Amino acid sequence: LIVRLTSTITLDLEFNNAFILTYLSFTTPRTFFLKLVERYSVPPKHASAEEALVIQLRVCEVLRTWIETRHADFSHDLVADVVEFVDKYLMKDDASFVIAQQIRRTIIKRICNAKTNAGSAHRTPRRGSLYRVASDPGKSTGTGSLLVNTQMNTGLSTSAIPLSSITAPSQTISSPNLQHVPISSVRTSLKDPLPSSVFGYDTKQVAQQLTLLEYRLFSEIQSTEFLNQSWTNPESQHLASNVLAVISRFNTLSLWVVSCILEPLRVKQRSSRFEFFLRVADHLRDVNNFATLMAILSGLNQSAINRLKFTKSHLHKKSVQNLASLEKLMSADSSYKAYRDTLNNAKPPCLPY
Repeated sequence: LIVRLTSTITLDLEFNNAFILTYLSFTTPRTFFLKLVERYSVPPKHASAEEALVIQLRVCEVLRTWIETRHADFSHDLVADVVEFVDKYLMKDDASFVIAQQIRRTIIKRICNAKTNAGSAHRTPRRGSLYRVASDPGKSTGTGSLLVNTQMNTGLSTSAIPLSSITAPSQTISSPNLQHVPISSVRTSLKDPLPSSVFGYDTKQVAQQLTLLEYRLFSEIQSTEFLNQSWTNPESQHLASNVLAVISRFNTLSLWVVSCILEPLRVKQRSSRFEFFLRVADHLRDVNNFATLMAILSGLNQSAINRLKFTKSHLHKKSVQNLASLEKLMSADSSYKAYRDTLNNAKPPCLPY
């Protein structure tokens, strides 16, 4: 496989990209790197001087592409070995000097910066801190669409969205579907008291905040996490930590919906909360957040909620129609045909289920 990657006859970029994407399913990053080093030092009896030069340049290109596209594969020790290899061999060779400089810049840009930013990007926001929706990237506070991040205890609560294990997004999302909503729609003044529960906020605001949180998790997923369905095997689940985080959030959100609806003792209040989540789900459909939409529908279709006949009898006719429409969209019939058609025709950005 290494010989094919660095062939002197053909340059198969499709094969190279497929190998870099899937190599973790049968080897380790260190073994891959050591094999590249061995290939770079090809013995003279196995190749002419011209062929050896081509092989060395191909090794450099594979190494650069690997670092550029899969920088998360490199541990601290492996980065040190790569830098040593570049300084000891590539920088001293006139033929590979230029690409050696590119590799060094790529290491600094992709690996060093990524590891530095990881510490700050995953810090949990303080209690009472505010999340900003992408409406004015140039301003950090004051005029954005805001929602309070209240910390959770061990159990589910309706005083805030139970997302204590999820950090606030460090970047903003520009989308025509995530429009700016004036802060006055949430609080008429910064001196006004905050709502006592999530049900005191506008449903569009809640949908936007859920979308930003979902995006934060979704954007962390690496393509290699889907190899061999690693998240299903206890021995390889560490290779799909971000996929597991998305699954855990889905389950937490679904159970939270159930808990919120079942908490009130009065039927009218239960139906009011049921309709609240339906309105949130409708807004989620508008912004193409099908992942969180499915999580809410999953909660609304739990057996503990399905048995609430009196609660559902108090729903308005429009809410019943909205529920039917959402369930039809996310129905599993014909392998989710309605959802797949909608996803294919949706205008990005999207958060798929």
